[in-house]
Amino acid sequence: GLEDQLLVDVVRHERPDLEVRKDELVVSIGSDKKALKAIQDKILQMLANSSGNILDDEILINELGKSKETSQAINQRMQEAELTTKEINEAREVYRPVACRGSILYFAIASLPRIDPMYQYSLQYFQKLYRALIGIAQPSSEVAERIANLLDTVTEKVYLNICRG
Repeated sequence: GLEDQLLVDVVRHERPDLEVRKDELVVSIGSDKKALKAIQDKILQMLANSSGNILDDEILINELGKSKETSQAINQRMQEAELTTKEINEAREVYRPVACRGSILYFAIASLPRIDPMYQYSLQYFQKLYRALIGIAQPSSEVAERIANLLDTVTEKVYLNICRG
């Protein structure tokens, strides 16, 4: 949902290396799954088209051997990718409180038109504001302090911006 979208925004700003690696892994896993499917389809086609004793078909046996090696290599890469994805997600979760705060603020703002129709803000406006505020928050080399700075900046500046109307 919105919290995950805001998490992507904050991680993309704070740790762009994580988002790049995550995107690369998604592409890699997708291509590996596609390759496995192609291998399976080729084996099934060869089995369906074989005539006589399957054990006498040297082309089929050679192809099965190659497919097995390729399949094992792809499965190994996919297992490594899953571990890497887990590590990336754990590193991203550090920034979850900032995304959660942004989500809470947006839904509070989204309910303001019930009080007065003048207070209507789009999601696009909020996301643009959120990204800008992440950029102006006080930097820190300590991650915990940086998160505190992000929380304070996002909360205060959103409040001031909405109060200003």
